[in-house]
Amino acid sequence: MPSEYTLVELSKISGEPVRRIRSYIQEGLLPRPLSAGRNATYPARSLNRLQGIKNLRSLHGLSIDKG
Repeated sequence: MPSEYTLVELSKISGEPVRRIRSYIQEGLLPRPLSAGRNATYPARSLNRLQGIKNLRSLHGLSIDKG
């Protein structure tokens, strides 16, 4: 397992849209990138956490409420 992923890689592996992943980062549910710019990378724990969020959403019908 790689130690870092790009945003596109996180999206492809998890099946979550890039826009949703960015939203999770902005809300503090996922860690910020390790580096900035177009080729920013994210720690491997981002994928684990993203998969956990996805599982909770599908199993329990949970959503991220911005209200």
